[in-house]
Amino acid sequence: MQTVLRNRASGLRAKLAALILIIISLPAGLFIYQSDVLQGWLVGAASDRMLKVADSWVERESAVVSEAQATLRALALEPIVLGDRRADCLNGLHAIIAGRRGIVAMHVMSRDGAVRCSTDLSALPQVERWPFLADVFDNRSPSVSGYERVPGKNDALLFVGVPLIGRPNEAVVAALDLSWMRTTEQNAFGFPSVARLIDRTGREIAVSPASTTSRFGPLPADHPLMPRIMIETEGTADGREADGVERLFAFAQLPETGAKLIVSIPRAAVLGQSDRAMWAGIVLLILGLFGALAAGWLAVELFLMRWLDKIVDATHAIANGTFSGSLAISASAGELVQLGDALNDMHRKLEARQRQFRDIAQISSDWFWERDLSGRFTFFSDRFEQATGFHPSQIMNRNVRELEELGLFLDETGGAMKALRRALVEGQPFRDAVCRVRRPDGAPAWWRISGSPVFATDGITLTGFRGTGTDVTAAKLAEFALVEAKTQAELANLAKTQFLATMSHELRTPLNAVIGFSELMESESLGPLGAPEYIAYSRDIRESGQQLLRIVTNILDMSQIEADRVTLNESEIDVTDLLETAVRMMREQAAGARVTLTITGPAPTVTAVGDERRLLQSLLNVLANGIKFTPAPGSISVSASLTEAGDLAMSVEDTGIGIASEALVNVGRPFWQADGALSRKHDGVGLGLALTKRLLQLHDGALDVRSKLGVGTTVTLLLPRHRILMAAA
Repeated sequence: MQTVLRNRASGLRAKLAALILIIISLPAGLFIYQSDVLQGWLVGAASDRMLKVADSWVERESAVVSEAQATLRALALEPIVLGDRRADCLNGLHAIIAGRRGIVAMHVMSRDGAVRCSTDLSALPQVERWPFLADVFDNRSPSVSGYERVPGKNDALLFVGVPLIGRPNEAVVAALDLSWMRTTEQNAFGFPSVARLIDRTGREIAVSPASTTSRFGPLPADHPLMPRIMIETEGTADGREADGVERLFAFAQLPETGAKLIVSIPRAAVLGQSDRAMWAGIVLLILGLFGALAAGWLAVELFLMRWLDKIVDATHAIANGTFSGSLAISASAGELVQLGDALNDMHRKLEARQRQFRDIAQISSDWFWERDLSGRFTFFSDRFEQATGFHPSQIMNRNVRELEELGLFLDETGGAMKALRRALVEGQPFRDAVCRVRRPDGAPAWWRISGSPVFATDGITLTGFRGTGTDVTAAKLAEFALVEAKTQAELANLAKTQFLATMSHELRTPLNAVIGFSELMESESLGPLGAPEYIAYSRDIRESGQQLLRIVTNILDMSQIEADRVTLNESEIDVTDLLETAVRMMREQAAGARVTLTITGPAPTVTAVGDERRLLQSLLNVLANGIKFTPAPGSISVSASLTEAGDLAMSVEDTGIGIASEALVNVGRPFWQADGALSRKHDGVGLGLALTKRLLQLHDGALDVRSKLGVGTTVTLLLPRHRILMAAA
């Protein structure tokens, strides 16, 4: 652990060094980027400056041409200045040239090209037919030629001509040189520039300064300005010329001649100063970078890393449980002081949690365990031995299978240990797995175990399990005792049911004989009995026998239901007939008790499916109860209807004594009676409603009793809708 932390501290040193390099490299990158931006700006500024210089040269040419045109126009109006003699003509021309810039020669010529006088015949093109001269006579206004090369002259000449007023066959022609171009400042950029003059066809006709190598021919097709210079009036460009030199170019069109003036300067001349400044800055920046890196490294070691090493050592001690006191960090460590305080606070909270866990483990009835990935138990809390009687050494470093082989763990018939082993193998959490063990004294015991898988920091790799255990032997033994008691109670109840069924059957035979003989005696079928009292006695014997027979029959039916021996003999039942039959059978008994028994309202014309005898028995039980508990004079009404859910409800409503609300929960319980005192006024054993409830449950129905003390009771027999088949025909 400590090695890992120290490796991480070393990695932090490397990362800090890289961070310092990155931080310091940012100004270097920015400087280089700014240098590139500066170079771009310099190139753009130089191009703009060159274009302005070209435009200034265009203005110079325009000024020279305009001045020459004005001079010739004035001369054309006063041809007398030239006189008629050749000498006078020459004197006049020389006088005009004097003080005129750009004019190097003047000629007086006729339409056929003959020269009457000239200040310099070498300043004329050597051609038989001069198109420019024809234009002069045809236009009758000052005309300007293109730049033309003249033998004997280094530069091309520009000619301006105008016909003389009053002398239709003569015209004066002025030859203009490129002095306007030669006198332009060549060092306007701080370094030499080159100007070239290109005619309309793309041929070079002049270059400045004169020492520059001139091609005096058409621009090559791969020249950086081609073909832009042929279609645009002005612009800038950069590129490499045939000599391999990178240059910046600016060009502008001369308005008078259509020629193009090209100004160029070497790109290196523009960027040389910037490059030198950039490389000097880079060298200084590199030196500063290494100096700052060294200073930063020293500061990190003094104010950060040595305190980080202390924090690493303290963390290692906390992990091993050997840390005591608190970690002291110098205030010079800056934010690391807060980290040290946080570590101290974490240690205090960890100690508090450990004390809390130890206290909980001591007072809890549970014990705690851990096992490794191989399945061997590696830890048991102190509570384990006290709760189970096992010393941890008896189970430590063993897995569940080994403990089973030693006879300590005993598998249950339900496979609890198998399910526990499967959960441990699959790495799934489990709760309340009960396993049976054998104590050191040989007595059986039961443990309830819960556990949860433990994963590595990646959250995927399973490293083991940990969980809790509880000794549930007492609860398990109590459970066994309860099961045994329940079994014995069920056996006793079965014996009671069988006894009642047997006794009821045995009692019915003599009761039937008693009832039959009493009926014969009452009817005097074999002869008079003598005294009239004997007939009354016979009737009492018959009625008492019938009452006892009903009780025995109810007991037999209840015992058969509890023994699950009752089978329904189902058939289709007309509900109206069922109600009328029940009322008819009970009407005599009701009349004897002075209780009015009626059917109220028309019964729904439906057919129900069920055991007709059992349903009739249920209705008779309810009616008998109603008659029994309704004082004279009273009334009982019987009705039937369909509920909103489609169930059949057969209701018996009386005006009897009613049942207290707290006693309603007992209705339907066997042998329970509302009048339960020893001095009760009514006979019966309390099986009528209990038997009715059970019979309705066999039909998937229910019994609903609603009563109010002193007002009466309503008992409703409910049959579910799936037993209602169709409307009665």
